[in-house]
Amino acid sequence: MLQSMTGFGSAEVCSKFGYFLIEIQSLNSRFCDIVVKFPSELSMFELRLRKLIEKKLIRGRISFFLKWTKPDDFQLPHINKTLAKIYSDRLKMLKTELKLTGAIDVQTLVRFDGVMYTEDIKIQDGKVWADLEKGINKALNGVSLMRMKEGRSEERRVGKECRSRWSPYH
Repeated sequence: MLQSMTGFGSAEVCSKFGYFLIEIQSLNSRFCDIVVKFPSELSMFELRLRKLIEKKLIRGRISFFLKWTKPDDFQLPHINKTLAKIYSDRLKMLKTELKLTGAIDVQTLVRFDGVMYTEDIKIQDGKVWADLEKGINKALNGVSLMRMKEGRSEERRVGKECRSRWSPYH
């Protein structure tokens, strides 16, 4: 059976790690040329992703896009209490030495570098990949299905063309 090199597949994955939109496009090429565009936080999965695509699609210029919408609680604010205390003590000392007025409050302290910061929750490699792999396989199946449909269509067209050219009444 003839199989086209052109195809498209997409999938959506919702998990505790967020919402993932996966799109895969395939165009004609003699080789397997894969272009990957996804968030840098997920770069640890690139090699696995490439192997999965190569295994399933074998040839073509393949573009892989992944959009990640993180859950609201993914970046949790942290407070460095030790640093806040140091700043508070220094400000009180400065206030006394220079005979300054005004209160030293929380709003003042959190403006200082390092007192309040956000840090991404650690990506749990195996769990995130398991969720992503399901979506990637679904998108790859979509590409394969489209390639087969286009291949059948092309096969019918070529067959019809051959029969009309070589028919005894032509």
